[in-house]
Amino acid sequence: MKKYFRHLKILIIPALLLGLSIATWSDAGKGQAPNRPGEARQTTGPAEDREPNMSVAEQELTIPAETQEPTSPEEGQRPTPAGSWDAYRIVVERNMFSRQRGPRLERTRRQVPVAPAAPDPESYVVLKGIVQEDGEFIAFLEDTQSGQIRRVRQGDSVVRGKVKALTLDSIEYESGDRTTTVTMGLNLQGGRGGAAFAGMYELSQTSSAMPAGGTTETTTAPSEDEAEILRQLMERRQQQVGN
Repeated sequence: MKKYFRHLKILIIPALLLGLSIATWSDAGKGQAPNRPGEARQTTGPAEDREPNMSVAEQELTIPAETQEPTSPEEGQRPTPAGSWDAYRIVVERNMFSRQRGPRLERTRRQVPVAPAAPDPESYVVLKGIVQEDGEFIAFLEDTQSGQIRRVRQGDSVVRGKVKALTLDSIEYESGDRTTTVTMGLNLQGGRGGAAFAGMYELSQTSSAMPAGGTTETTTAPSEDEAEILRQLMERRQQQVGN
């Protein structure tokens, strides 16, 4: 009987050791999932750095820092929204606690007025009429600024030039290297001038004349033809004013 129990103990002890070994092996293999056919195993680092009993999830968590890609260029920093400073600019400009606070001044560029160029003196002298006396033409020029009338002949100095030639309906005014043909009612530049007839009647009764170039000319009294032309011009002017 004693021999029977002795042999039974000898068999039970190896069986217990075998059961413990099987249980330990099964617990170690539970965390490893079987590889599926056609599925490549993900490698996250050198094979010698991995432990044999680590699961796939634990191996993915142990990726080296240099192999991890950053999620954004500046991770952990919030991007500054565009125009955020403009939204608070008014608070800075009108800060009630600032000693330099004052009314907002609009910075505008001051436009410096440019003075218009003064017109040439020739633009004020207008040809009002031409008469022929003893085969010589005499032109009547009016200064629209002063209202005075002057009689000129060929070669006389006028303003900054001289009378180069005269015909029955026009004169040629020469100033420098430029010659302008002036017809009735035009100024010495060949453009339209003012029509001031003040003093015409007095000129027809007197022998006064305008000085030219700072010098005084002595002229004779107007002839009957010249006085008649001046009277006609005066009457025409009065008719224009009356209409």
